[in-house]
Amino acid sequence: MVLTAVGATSIAFHVHGQLLYSEAFDSSGSANVVGNTTGGANMEVRYVDYSSFMVGSQSFSIPEAPGSAVVGGLATRGVLMRSTYDGTARIANLFPAAGPGGSPLTFSGSYSLSFDMWLSLDPTATTASAGTTEVGIWGIGTDNNTPIGRTYRSSVKGTWGWLSVDGGFGSTVNNGDAAFRSNGVQVAILENPTQPANWQAAWPNNPNLPGTTPIVNPPWNSWTSVEVTAIEGEVSVKFNGVEFFKYADMPTTGFAVIGYEDPFTGSTSFSPDWQWGLFDNIRIVAIPEPSSLGLMLLSGLLGLFGRRRS
Repeated sequence: MVLTAVGATSIAFHVHGQLLYSEAFDSSGSANVVGNTTGGANMEVRYVDYSSFMVGSQSFSIPEAPGSAVVGGLATRGVLMRSTYDGTARIANLFPAAGPGGSPLTFSGSYSLSFDMWLSLDPTATTASAGTTEVGIWGIGTDNNTPIGRTYRSSVKGTWGWLSVDGGFGSTVNNGDAAFRSNGVQVAILENPTQPANWQAAWPNNPNLPGTTPIVNPPWNSWTSVEVTAIEGEVSVKFNGVEFFKYADMPTTGFAVIGYEDPFTGSTSFSPDWQWGLFDNIRIVAIPEPSSLGLMLLSGLLGLFGRRRS
C-alpha cells in the first residue's frame, strides 16, 4: 500500500501504521491547519486553555480531552469554534495543513481520522427551547471548494457528516442527529428520539435533555472521541467507540476536515454563551489495507518456513 499526504509537495508513505498527521492545537501560531469560514463576523475561532476560559460572561473549566496522552502537546489547549446565529450561513472548518495557514493536505488509500470534540449546550435548555441545535462536523475526501456543513449540503464533495449537540434535530430528510453523506447525497441519518440505542451506548452517563419530548443521552457537555476509518473505500464512523455508520464505495481521496455549524437562523431562548464546540487532538494514521496485510502475513510465513528448513 502507498498512502500519500500532499501539501505543497507530494510525500509517499510506505510504512504501515504510519502517523501521517497530528495536531494538539497548542496555539494559533503553531497549529498546522488552515481555516474556511462563512458568516464573517458571525463566526468565532480561537485557541484556548480550556481548563479555564470565558465565553461572553460565562466561565468554563473543561477536563483534559481523552486523546491528549496520545497526541501530546499542552494538556488542556484546544480550538474553540462558535456561531452567533444572526446570519444565514454560519460554518467554521479547519483542514489539516502543511503548516500554520498553509496548503491543506490531501490523504488517500486507507487511513483513519480521529479527534476529540466537546459540544456545549446551556444545561437549562429543554426540548422546547428555541435555538438549541448546533452540530460538530467531520469529513474526509473533501475538495475545500464549498464550506462543509448542512447549510451547503447539496454542493459539498467527499464523505462527511455531523453530530447534533442536543439530539433533537428532527425526523425530516437532511436533518438527523447524526448524518452520513456522500458528496451532496444523504446516505443515512440517525435520530435520537426514534433510534436512541446508539446514544445510550455512546454517552451512557450523560443526562437526558429534559422537556416534553424525551431526548436520551445526547452528547452535550462532554467529550466525544470521533473516529472515521476508511479502508479501501469503506468508511466507518464511531463516536466514543460506538459505530454509527459503515458504508462501502465512498469518496475518500482529498482533504480531511473538522468543523462546527449553527444550521438555523433566529434567536435562542437560553444563554448564547454556552453555544460553542471545542476540538482537540487530531490524528490521521495510515491503515494496512487487507490485500497488503495478507501479503505481509504470507511473506512472514514463507520466511519462517524457510528458516525452519535451513
